[in-house]
Amino acid sequence: MTEVWNIESCRRYCLMEDYVVFKSNNQRPAVADITPDGRKVAVVGKDINQVHIYDIEQNVIIQILDDTPKEARWASFSPDLSYFAALSIYAQCFLWNLETGERHLADRFNLEHSGYSSVSFHPNSKYMASASLVGFVVIVRLNDGERVVMQKVHEGRVSDLALTPDGKKLISGGEDGLFSILESNDILYHEG
Repeated sequence: MTEVWNIESCRRYCLMEDYVVFKSNNQRPAVADITPDGRKVAVVGKDINQVHIYDIEQNVIIQILDDTPKEARWASFSPDLSYFAALSIYAQCFLWNLETGERHLADRFNLEHSGYSSVSFHPNSKYMASASLVGFVVIVRLNDGERVVMQKVHEGRVSDLALTPDGKKLISGGEDGLFSILESNDILYHEG
């Protein structure tokens, strides 16, 4: 089940009942992300091939996204709420345009150098950074899927990555025990 809590009062605000029961031991729990304004929550991961986006105030589904991973391990809204992304347990990236409700550039998010281990949206929501299972970080322009940065920064899996709040640095940590700080490519700042 998915619960939304009010951290000031330490009380449960709402409960998404659709995700209550898993019938086998090998199923993983659903994953969720809440919008920055706290009004919506997206849930993905139960064996239904859909993302359910709820209005928290009304506790009702307001949007359904199809063609999803059956089991997800990460999910996130872009900062401007234009996109929603999820990573499957099989290291595949799924990205949707929330205005249309359709998968966005589905053919562009296949890495030749293995699957995805982590993803992070740029603060301006025009780019998405991804990390691979074999040490690469990639920054993709979301309107057309072009890779504007692709660099090997770790030996082995990139465990996690994040863009700084100003979007100027990409920080990654790897299974090699190292962390990397990359200055984002100037192309990210000359396009407006």
